[in-house]
Amino acid sequence: MNTNLYELPVLLKEFPKLKIIKNTTLSITITGIIEISKTYNDIPIYEEYHIQMEIPRSYPQKLIEVREIGGKIGKYEHKFTNNSLCVGTFADIFVSLQPEFSIFRYVNEFVISYLFTYSYFTRFGVYPFGDRSHYFDGILEFYQEHFGVNSKEEAKFILSSLFDKRSIVQMNNISFKYGNSPSYYQKIIDKAEKSDFLEIFKLDFEKYKEKIIGESSKKIWLDLSKSKTFFRKI
Repeated sequence: MNTNLYELPVLLKEFPKLKIIKNTTLSITITGIIEISKTYNDIPIYEEYHIQMEIPRSYPQKLIEVREIGGKIGKYEHKFTNNSLCVGTFADIFVSLQPEFSIFRYVNEFVISYLFTYSYFTRFGVYPFGDRSHYFDGILEFYQEHFGVNSKEEAKFILSSLFDKRSIVQMNNISFKYGNSPSYYQKIIDKAEKSDFLEIFKLDFEKYKEKIIGESSKKIWLDLSKSKTFFRKI
């Protein structure tokens, strides 16, 4: 899927202090000022941020990178090591913006939200909409919300069951631990298997496979592998 170039005039009209400074066969670079003007809990927040966006022509397969280049966002837990802003997980952004993957919505819903949250946090020391964990834990929190379960362990179980059928042996243990029937989890798995986002889920599973499966699952599989009949059934 190619970048929605037709949307760039809309983006630049809505954010008139942004401009294209580079246009190559690989990406488009936009820089300028984004103004934040919102009210939360009757508290008005106004701030200006000088940002730079690298929009890959392969978007959404590769996400837009956003950096704050005006020096207002220094060391901050929601920044990557290359200084780009962590505006959301890949799956979160992909699921939220499909099917059109609007660049304008990406900026309006993710970048603006990030900048407003940072402004509020630096003033009051709390996150206005809650704080998602970093890296792998943040990804698990997305899947916990998406699958509608109450724990990261359940989210890991569902993800691993989708792409490694050996994980299904944990069904009874998970059901007992969290007080849900096996059919409850099976319905979630069945729904996820039919989801338009299955390939996105698979990308995350492959990337974080070792953490998702975990040592406890490997031990269960090892014990079961001693059975000559078990793996014939799956």
